[in-house]
Amino acid sequence: FLDCTTIYKITSATKEDGQTTGTGGTEIKTQVYRLTSYAYTQSERESDKSDRGLYTIEDDYGTSYYYRGSVTNNYVLFGGYYWRIIRLNGDGSIRLLYAGETADATGNNLNMKLTDSSLGYTNRTTSPFNSIRTNPGYVGYMYGNTLNSSYEKTNANEQDSDIKKYLESWYKQNILDKGLNEFQNDSYDWAILNQTLQSTKNPEFVIYEMLRVANKCIISFPNFAYWRVRFYLFFKGKMPKSKALPYEWYNTPNVHLLTIEDFFEFCKKRNIKIEKSIYLTHNKARSGFLIKNIANLFCEQAIFVITKDI
Repeated sequence: FLDCTTIYKITSATKEDGQTTGTGGTEIKTQVYRLTSYAYTQSERESDKSDRGLYTIEDDYGTSYYYRGSVTNNYVLFGGYYWRIIRLNGDGSIRLLYAGETADATGNNLNMKLTDSSLGYTNRTTSPFNSIRTNPGYVGYMYGNTLNSSYEKTNANEQDSDIKKYLESWYKQNILDKGLNEFQNDSYDWAILNQTLQSTKNPEFVIYEMLRVANKCIISFPNFAYWRVRFYLFFKGKMPKSKALPYEWYNTPNVHLLTIEDFFEFCKKRNIKIEKSIYLTHNKARSGFLIKNIANLFCEQAIFVITKDI
């Protein structure tokens, strides 16, 4: 097939039943399939051989723009590293591909090393997608209960794959913990920290940096005072595990676990204004006067919108 220069289209197929005599006079029934094909032998009329450009397509949120081919003008510098813009999504977000410490189109100087030995990948530039491969669920970026026979439960987004842990740890170590000193004050309208506050080396520093570069910040985190977490710790006497906190004590990236009440107290002492709070349980928002007063006990996660209290 590698040397094939003709494309064939199958236009019809027929089946004929037959019979033949095998070894020892055995009668064998046969079926013969006959295909009718059409060969496309016309010469090429027009094609784009430039392999480069910016193209558009409609996605679920609007018009999406993506780069194709060997373009050289799609580099951005962020966090001290070079990234290539792959796509501008219809919702305004951007997909970036890590490109190393210099703008190198060959991709030979990625040098994506992690010095944190907690994942077992110290100073390695490669890592397995998943070190376990005994179940189809492990092919996912996240996976569920691989001992379950249900496809939905096996492939649920509950546990992180090895590569997800590696990438998040690399991002935390090389970008998040280094701060945002390359950005000027009030550079952005919004800054978002999604489910990673508890895994930063210095949460107070990260929050101050977010408030410095953005007018408003959205911060979300798992609530360590959730009643199931308390129940787990009280009755089992071990570090709690849940969908929001799926790690073992020895490989968790969560080094600064906190509660909803902790965050309220933190903001009050530092004159940080909480403009809005949203509480979730099983990824569903909870509302009402009662929930606001007992969220620390009955809500699994929290989302806060904060600003500088000027």
